Amino acid sequence: MIHSLTSDLAWADRLYRKASPFPSADPHFAAQEAYNAYQRLELKYGASPRSRLGVARCLMLLGHYSEAAKVFPPIPEAAEARRRAEIALRCSAFTHGRQVLKIERTPGDRNRWIVFIGKRSRSKEYTGGFQYDDLSLWQFAQKGTAVIPIGAEVSVPQDEFTISTSMFVTGSVRNLKAIVICQGLLADCSPSQQRIFAVGRGTFRTIGVFNSIGEVRLLPATATRGFRVMITPTYKVWWSDVYEWDGHRFLFANHHSPGAFHPETLLKSDRTYYPYWLRNASIFAIRGQTAQCLQALKTAERLCRWSIRDARMGVDSVYYGGGFYGNDTDNLREIRQRIRWLRQGDLNHILLYRPYDWDLCVPPYRLGHAGDSR
Repeated sequence: MIHSLTSDLAWADRLYRKASPFPSADPHFAAQEAYNAYQRLELKYGASPRSRLGVARCLMLLGHYSEAAKVFPPIPEAAEARRRAEIALRCSAFTHGRQVLKIERTPGDRNRWIVFIGKRSRSKEYTGGFQYDDLSLWQFAQKGTAVIPIGAEVSVPQDEFTISTSMFVTGSVRNLKAIVICQGLLADCSPSQQRIFAVGRGTFRTIGVFNSIGEVRLLPATATRGFRVMITPTYKVWWSDVYEWDGHRFLFANHHSPGAFHPETLLKSDRTYYPYWLRNASIFAIRGQTAQCLQALKTAERLCRWSIRDARMGVDSVYYGGGFYGNDTDNLREIRQRIRWLRQGDLNHILLYRPYDWDLCVPPYRLGHAGDSR
């Protein structure tokens, strides 16, 4: 019995840890899964301080701070989380009926908080959650037990199909004291847009906007590389891209981060689909594996030719490129151009070329340069 309780608690704790870091490709459902695990555990074994703490933390991840404040157990481990929930409730007095979705301390200042606010739209319910409207960021200063708004709240634009959102705050990066990343979640459970804000005293300034059907991942700074984000594939671009903050703007930085990319081992059913070979070729080029890159491009070129042949003959092809933007003829021309670049030793074009790049939304809409949107 004790062994079963311990293992079940460990499983629920793992689900919570999986849900809590940013970014989660699906933060709402990951937190809900962890919450359900603690609830099942309490039905089976009864409530314990550890399970109550888990329930409260999951409720906070889901933005239910008032409910979380009621279930925290009186143990030292819960003190900091309980304090955060209490601050969130005090901040909600200024939000005019909107919900505090997430609250984080401003890095380097224990008495200043960054609050993510939204209004639950009951007219747009979906399975397992709600859509949130009227999203915004706001800063609050804590003075004793009271909180005071600092500056004006800043609206966070969202797609009309956004059903969930998440926020992450990280510490100082080059020329910035702190940054906030807000991520929208589309109805197909894939984040649609990531907005990156520089944090000032009472201000938020947009420094980057990216689109993706995956998520934005933070890459740790190294001795030679600074703050970097990896934008996972869009519906037009089938590979990830890394952008590095140089103190003024985000620059295309795949070639500085080869360790962040790993080619996929293709299943037998995928080996006739030439976009997969194009994606692996791009990854091999980033990693400096030119021989493997050339081989993947040759395979993609052959499969693309066969797809064109089958289309001309009017037969159903197993070599199709459906779902990849551009028709087969355009993509064949692109693949052959990449092969020429590679044979000429021109890796720069291979690394930078994106035929259908949708990642960059901030002017000047130029590859490898997500400009400052001030």
